[in-house]
Amino acid sequence: MKTNELILSLGNQENNFDKLIKILNNKKNAIISNNTAQLDELLKDEERVLAVIQNEEKKRKTFISEIAAENSVSLKDSSLEEFINKMNNLPKDPMEKIKSVRKSIREKAARIVQLNSHLALLTEISRNLIKESLLIAFGQGKQLVNRKV
Repeated sequence: MKTNELILSLGNQENNFDKLIKILNNKKNAIISNNTAQLDELLKDEERVLAVIQNEEKKRKTFISEIAAENSVSLKDSSLEEFINKMNNLPKDPMEKIKSVRKSIREKAARIVQLNSHLALLTEISRNLIKESLLIAFGQGKQLVNRKV
């Protein structure tokens, strides 16, 4: 049953998004506390989770294409949205599970976008603080590095 595999894949993706949210929260805390060792580990973890998310996305698209082909439905891009809109002949229970998980994934994706914007802001603030600290410590106009060398 490809539909059950699709539901399982979506559940895996939801769990992956939970892991990513946890990592991003920890990353934010590491930036705030200036813990570079923890930040390095979190960046590695984030890369691993993003790779898993990408692989799961490929699986999801494959399952959607296979289910659509089995039901003689043509899809343009194998998106979940198009799948839900065109697959009217699937049983109600699996479709409700798919819709429910899709809603949850969308909410988590929105949270990830929000956390990423917070991280970008924190990074910008940190850069400005470092720049201002250097200006205070060394004064304006003084170069830290001899560019002739």
